[in-house]
Amino acid sequence: MSVKSVFLALFFVFLYYEHAHAEACSLLNRSEQDVNSVDKKISVLHNSSRSELFFVSHMNWNNDGSPLTYHPDEWKRVNSCNDGANPSEIPRSANTLCNGITIRREGQQILRGYMTTAEAKTLGLSPSQRKQEAIKRCNELLCYVKRASLKNWNPEDFSVNWSAIATYNPDRPEDGRALPCIQNDGPYKGYFVSATSFSDGRIVNVCNYRRYVDPFSVPAVVRPGNSTFSPIKLPNHLKTVAMEGGVAAVVDLASDRVVYAIIGDSGPGTEAGEVSPFLHWEMKGTPKGERNPWEQGKRMAGPFAYVFLPHTKLRAVPAVSEIEAAGAAAFDKWGGIKMARACASAAKR
Repeated sequence: MSVKSVFLALFFVFLYYEHAHAEACSLLNRSEQDVNSVDKKISVLHNSSRSELFFVSHMNWNNDGSPLTYHPDEWKRVNSCNDGANPSEIPRSANTLCNGITIRREGQQILRGYMTTAEAKTLGLSPSQRKQEAIKRCNELLCYVKRASLKNWNPEDFSVNWSAIATYNPDRPEDGRALPCIQNDGPYKGYFVSATSFSDGRIVNVCNYRRYVDPFSVPAVVRPGNSTFSPIKLPNHLKTVAMEGGVAAVVDLASDRVVYAIIGDSGPGTEAGEVSPFLHWEMKGTPKGERNPWEQGKRMAGPFAYVFLPHTKLRAVPAVSEIEAAGAAAFDKWGGIKMARACASAAKR
């Protein structure tokens, strides 16, 4: 056999080994997840305890947790119920209450201030019709906010589900689940306190905005709130362990750029790929002087790989350097970029 033949044989053996190794994703369990914003299913790969999860999706930012996210006076922008208020005098908010609360009315469907892609498809609405229906719902919801505010947030004929806003019990402020928290002083006076499901337990007062993960200063991902991304049960643990507070790695599969994050919040069960604006900026490489918190609905198509490693827990609420160190260690132990690419290939099958 010639030297050239030996070299070619060794080369093809190397290619075969690399190909076989590249497809060896360590996550052998698979679940299918509907994602409304892109109107399709994605594959979620995981181990048996769900202490490691992987999926590929787009990236859409979620700014819950910021003290500037929601404002009680947003209803004044709605002509049908603003009593002649001047919209230019209404404080700006980073998001709309239509994304942060729902209204429960006896004998009627829950009122949401938005419309999902799947819902619009079921109703046969065009994109423009969907937009108009969403605006109509949002305006109706905001008028309910006005009515609630006039009743000191405790209306008798309907109730508000403050899902993205911290609430408290007036008699026991540390317990909560009653009235919405409003910041009474400081630089964010008048704004609602936007909450995240992961919080700093050392801060007892649930109405202190510093208790929650600030999406403009912390790289964070949102856990879809469904059974596919349910709390995990680790070996030798009798109780399940919440995913929030664990670490994650987000990989741009086009460039292999990695940003490490904390699993900071839970969100809609039919969404995936929601991240904090800080993570979005880091992935995009946006200079710090050009980062604008007032932007809304920023999205990147990707594809991005999301690796949830909730068995590695962080203290509440950690500095960015702690997130990066813990995330890098957990991601490297899991298999790093090579494993992410292997699992991305496996997820396509």
